[in-house]
Amino acid sequence: MTIKTLKKENKDSGKVDLQYGMLLRQMTLMEDGFSSVVFEDKLALQDVLRILLGIRDLEIQSVVTQKSIRNLYGHSSVLDVWARDSKKRQMNLEIQNKDVDDHVRRTRFVQGQMDTHCFPKGAAYREMPELFLIFLTRNDFLKSGTWKVEVFRTMYGRKEFSVPNGVHEYYINLEHPAENEEVKQLLRYIKNTNDSSIDVSGFPHLAARVNYLKNEKGGMEDMGEVMDQIWKMGEEAGVEKGMEKGASLRVIKLVLRMNYDKGLEKAEISDLLGEEETLIEQILQTAARTETNIPEQVYSHMLEE
Repeated sequence: MTIKTLKKENKDSGKVDLQYGMLLRQMTLMEDGFSSVVFEDKLALQDVLRILLGIRDLEIQSVVTQKSIRNLYGHSSVLDVWARDSKKRQMNLEIQNKDVDDHVRRTRFVQGQMDTHCFPKGAAYREMPELFLIFLTRNDFLKSGTWKVEVFRTMYGRKEFSVPNGVHEYYINLEHPAENEEVKQLLRYIKNTNDSSIDVSGFPHLAARVNYLKNEKGGMEDMGEVMDQIWKMGEEAGVEKGMEKGASLRVIKLVLRMNYDKGLEKAEISDLLGEEETLIEQILQTAARTETNIPEQVYSHMLEE
């Protein structure tokens, strides 16, 4: 049942609106459903790429989010953000929350897919556009010890000699702070858009876009289809083993935020979320017993019970 359906079936849709709004407001730019709508705005994406790539005059001309590229002969890929700038450079921003696959090989695959689709038949190889691949992860899976690394080709045994082919491959993580203050503030904002202490002056279009989607009626309506999908995914999680009525990670995040940040009691949370009070109590007890308010850790402990 989607949010739209819930509103139709519920005479008092205020509770549904509140659930919808709370779920939306706790989202971050690390969640592809939210970021895909944010980055439909060219200027918001331009803010991010200018800072992360250090190209101050970069001008985004076109952008497609969650672009599905179907490969008739093999694997298919869904790109998070595919953009083109005023110099015809192709740019792909991939956002990954979990280290569950071989990210480096995924980058290799994405490069091949993009080259195939943006290099016209009959063109000379020297006309291939420059390609920027930006892979943003929560953790430093490369164990680089820094917030950003660029991977490039070199002659074997001659590190000082690079062999450029027009591909710029960057891996950026939220684990390590950046030295540059503007970059540091941006990465903090990507991790938590609700942190009011972050200086957003370096990326005003991004901050304005996020605020519009989270806090204004028109923005919430723009998020409608994505929110319906997220809501449905949460419901389809169904009954997880060891949990009453399936406490999905989405529900756990909402319960902890409402309890720790808003100070609401379990009965109030149960009423707002439409979940059984026993489930709310189970979540809060697990958090207290394991001394953590990190949703992923609470979720993991509940699965083990």
